[in-house]
Amino acid sequence: ASARWLVEWVESTEDEEIRAERLPRIVADGTAEALARAQMDFRRGVVLWTDDLAGWMADSVRSRRTRIALAGWRAGEVQVAATPQAETVALERFPLGIVGALQLDEFAASLGEGDNDLAACFLYAWPEPRSCASLDGPVADCQEMHALLRRLNRQDRDVTYTEDVSFGPEAMARLAALLPAIRSLMVEADGLEAAWIGKGPGTVARLAALLSLMHWAQDGGDTLPAIDGRFVDEAYALWSGYFLPHARAILDHVGTTPAERLARRAARWLRRSPLSEVSLRHIRRDALAGRIDAAATEDVIERLEIGGVLHALATRTGPQGGRSLRRWAVNPSVREVTAVPAVSADDSTAAT
Repeated sequence: ASARWLVEWVESTEDEEIRAERLPRIVADGTAEALARAQMDFRRGVVLWTDDLAGWMADSVRSRRTRIALAGWRAGEVQVAATPQAETVALERFPLGIVGALQLDEFAASLGEGDNDLAACFLYAWPEPRSCASLDGPVADCQEMHALLRRLNRQDRDVTYTEDVSFGPEAMARLAALLPAIRSLMVEADGLEAAWIGKGPGTVARLAALLSLMHWAQDGGDTLPAIDGRFVDEAYALWSGYFLPHARAILDHVGTTPAERLARRAARWLRRSPLSEVSLRHIRRDALAGRIDAAATEDVIERLEIGGVLHALATRTGPQGGRSLRRWAVNPSVREVTAVPAVSADDSTAAT
């Protein structure tokens, strides 16, 4: 609500002509087709703001309107009717933004509708709740924020995001260098997580452009500069260090059954681990952070055996005739994925 208030403040202070050409139209409800129709009057696109994103996604899948929403994600062309009764017309450009809140149970049900492409387009945030709270913290500097937002909104009318904000040679080189790392992450994942990571290059490019515009609004200048390499590095640090872990946390909860999610998590740990053989304790304590008991860990190991990730070794006798030791060999092929380079300390600081 606070973030929406900032945008609405800017809209309330602009004249009608600037509002129509510059600001996106914020709507609280509507199908993807209705949002596309609304775009006909707004150059900057439409923003859907919903408290029930899972329900909206499920309705889009059932009504077969996901193609329109996906076109909005890439600001592409769509075919829509000007009114429900009118003939279909081509809308050359449809930039759609969506801000929403999710309930995980409903989100899981919506994914069961059979089309997960739309779910892979979102950036997810699921911060851990904190018990501490304060009513006397620092007050946000709304005046400075208003000035920055207004500057972004009032840039020269011939400047558009898609045509004139370009990536410089250094930025292109940095993007090219990051593609193998993102590809490796995608190959290592599966299902909806793999689909989400697959959109990583486009998301990093979007974030880099956004960061560049934010710096331009703060530092000043008459023209929008080309995006340089540092913004690509900052964008990748933000994507890999913040949004990727949050997306994994959410998608691990909704993608499959709890046992399958735990098995996938353990498999990812085994890919990163240098161990050639592991014990139940390794899987329970190190791979799964002690979140389940020994019996549940046995079930996870059984799933990994069925999937060919682990192979049971002959039981050994413990030291001095103690408890028998059970070990499992790790299939070497699980490590064929190329290692992903770590984000530097500078990148992590930039993301923060």
